Amino acid sequence: MNTLPVWPMRPLLKQNDGQPITTIEQWQAKAKEIRARFLATLGPRPESQRLHGFTIGASVVEDRVRRTLVTAKVDENDFMECWLLEPADASIKPKPGAILALHQTCTEGKDEPAGIQGEPQYAYAKELAHRGWTVLVPDNFALQNRYAAGIRSYDTAKLYDRFPQWSAVGKLVADAQMAVDLMEQLPQTATKPISVIGHSLG
Repeated sequence: MNTLPVWPMRPLLKQNDGQPITTIEQWQAKAKEIRARFLATLGPRPESQRLHGFTIGASVVEDRVRRTLVTAKVDENDFMECWLLEPADASIKPKPGAILALHQTCTEGKDEPAGIQGEPQYAYAKELAHRGWTVLVPDNFALQNRYAAGIRSYDTAKLYDRFPQWSAVGKLVADAQMAVDLMEQLPQTATKPISVIGHSLG
C-alpha cells in the first residue's frame, strides 16, 4: 500500500494565510515549500536504485545514424535498455553536446524517439542525431521488458509492492538521473555537456 502524503491544493501566488505574494522574500518562502512538498510526494529514493554498471552492445547504421544498444543495471533485476544515437555521415557536423531523450507514454518505448517504430513525429532523438547531436534514449521503467516484467505496460503494482514509500514519478526521476550518470561514463558522451528533451510522460 502506498503511503505517500496527499497535500491540499493551494493557490500558487498566495501565501498560506490567503494573502497575495507581493515580495521576493514571500515568493522564495513559497518556492521552498513547493519544493519540499514535491520531494516528499516523490518519496525517498531507495539506496539500491543507482547505476551498478552497464554494457555496450551491437551497433547498426541506418539512415545516417549509428544506433547502439546500451544496457544499464540500475537495481537488482532492473536493467534499463537505451539506444545511443550518433551521427554516421560525413555531411553531418557533430555538435559539442549530448542529449538525454525521454519518450512519451507508448508501448514502443525508446524505439519511438529513435525512429524505429511508433509515430514519426515523435522521432526527435533521430532528428537530433541528424542535426549532429549524440543522443541517449532509455526505456521507461514500466514497460514490459523492465521492472514490471510479466504484467502489462505501465502497471506500476510491482514497484509499489517493493517500495511502498516511493512513487512512480520518483522512479521516473531516478531513472533520468541514472541515465545522466550513465552518460557521464559512456566514452561517446562523458566529456560533453548534457541537455534533456522529452514529450508528455518524458
